[in-house]
Parts: sequence; structure tokens; C-alpha cells
Amino acid sequence: MAKVNIKSEKITPFGGIYYASKAFYALSLDKVINGTLGVRSSTYNGYQWDEIMSAMSDVFLCGGDCVEDVNRSECHLRESPEVRISTSHTIGRAIKEHSHEDMEYKSSSGNVFRFNTNPRLNDLLMKLNMKMGLFKSGQTVNVDFDHVFVKTEKADATYSYKQAYGYFPGVVSIDGIIAYIENRDGNTPVKFHQADTLSRAFKLLHSYGLHIGIFRADCGSYSEDIIRTVDGNCRIFYIHAPS
Repeated sequence: MAKVNIKSEKITPFGGIYYASKAFYALSLDKVINGTLGVRSSTYNGYQWDEIMSAMSDVFLCGGDCVEDVNRSECHLRESPEVRISTSHTIGRAIKEHSHEDMEYKSSSGNVFRFNTNPRLNDLLMKLNMKMGLFKSGQTVNVDFDHVFVKTEKADATYSYKQAYGYFPGVVSIDGIIAYIENRDGNTPVKFHQADTLSRAFKLLHSYGLHIGIFRADCGSYSEDIIRTVDGNCRIFYIHAPS
């Protein structure tokens, strides 16, 4: 006859996330985050920036699709000895605290397109990459650039040639690791002021002592001003010419 074992109520399907939370603090990522973004709350019960960002990452690492999914897995995540889990409302308010003013570019035809650079969060992204040892000052890296359409029905989303509403951020990655993000309206032409986006990204990478060996992009970067910008910041570049 089979024996039935009574298991502890502490068993959770998200137990693996506790190891990620432990590594988060072992690498002192909390100090990098709070040192960059500052003190969020002066009260004992208030949530600091490291707790907000740790909670966000835990949600997505546990298979969540949006911040509100913290409510679904909250009972399990709260068992972690490493972190305090805030509500989705607190996370949402915190995210808005670091919103950044859009910058607007007007095309020759009079259309206005909005870009959002958020330099503070892009700087934090690179600081975290460096702290985790993903990149090292003095290293020569290979950079990829592309625009990634993000479908959304948010109020400020615009209609894209992708036949959906959304945003169209430009993303710089190094060996698959995101190093810079710049959001843009979903209907923004890919070449429009791309040279400015790349200049800002290159400046950030260079400020952390990274040297760009190879730059790669698709035909959306095939333009004289973009090529001149790229050529001045890397050793070799590969840009696909339109067929």
C-alpha cells in the first residue's frame, strides 16, 4: 500500500525564483539601483527602488505578462526570504515616477513624431550590465541594432505599417544583451532621426569604456547620415542594402 506523505505548506511552484532573488542581492544590484535612482521612501514601510525592480523581474521570470500578474503570484513570491513584494498599484506608481519627457521631431512634410530617450534608466541599464560582469571596461564588443515593434492598445500608441497600434523602439544589443533602448511612436519611419538615436547609444557605450568592433543592422539603417554616424564609431559595419 502506497504511503501518503504530508508536505509542508511552504512548498511553492515558484521556488526557483528565490535563487534569482538571492543572486540579485549577492551581486549588490540593489546598491547600484538605489545609488543611481536615489532614495524612494524615507519611511520604514515604504518600498525602495531595488524592491520595486526586484518585484518586477520576479513577476516576469515567473511567467507573467504584465505588472498586474504580481497579484496572481503574490502569495508565492511573498515566501521569499530575500525580498518584499509590493502590489501592482505600487509598482505602477513607481514606474511613472521615472517617466521622461518626450522629445518631438518634425518631418519635412510637417508630421510630428515623439521619441523618448530616458537617459537615466539607460544609464542604470548599463551600470547593471557592468556590475554583473556582462561587459568590462576596455572590452571590444559587437553591436546589433534594430527596431522592435511592441503591439499595445495604450492611449498614446499610434498605428504602424505593421497594421497594429503600438510603439517602435530602437534597441541596441551586444551578444543578445540589451544595452540601450529608445522608444518611438509606432508610426515613425525607421530611418527618421535614427542617426541621433545611434549617436546617443554610442556615447553611452563609449562612456563605459566599451569599444565597438562590429556594428550590424538591416536595411532600415541604409542611409547616408546613419552610415556616417556608424562609420565614426566602430571598426567594421555591416548594413544590409535594400534589394
